[in-house]
Amino acid sequence: MGQLEARYWPDEGAAVSDYGFCQDAVYAAGNLTGSDLAIYRRLSRPAEELVKPPDLLIHLDGPEQLLLERIARRGRRHEATFDEGFLGGLRRAYAKITASANCHVLAVDVAKTDLTDEVDCRQLLTRSREALR
Repeated sequence: MGQLEARYWPDEGAAVSDYGFCQDAVYAAGNLTGSDLAIYRRLSRPAEELVKPPDLLIHLDGPEQLLLERIARRGRRHEATFDEGFLGGLRRAYAKITASANCHVLAVDVAKTDLTDEVDCRQLLTRSREALR
């Protein structure tokens, strides 16, 4: 969480993070139950106050089958158990987060935007800068 603490963010310019505090809640809800989830929620509330909320949230999303293909290509052992049901649940959870976000949300369909392509990345950067104005 350290990188998300407001005290570490610059007063001017931009800071980029590939992680948002909201992700903790998604994974907690998916992996904890009962009293464990209640304890997580009780302990996470005070931590939320220390976290700088984003000015822009870039939401990368795509069809589950495409995501599974890319996950398989990456070959990360901890992702090997992911299936369409799991990804569908994550996608629904993130859709709720983006719908209630208190900042501008830039939705990116990774089926149409290739983040390994320089032109697509430049276009995303332009869209991001425009959204922050």
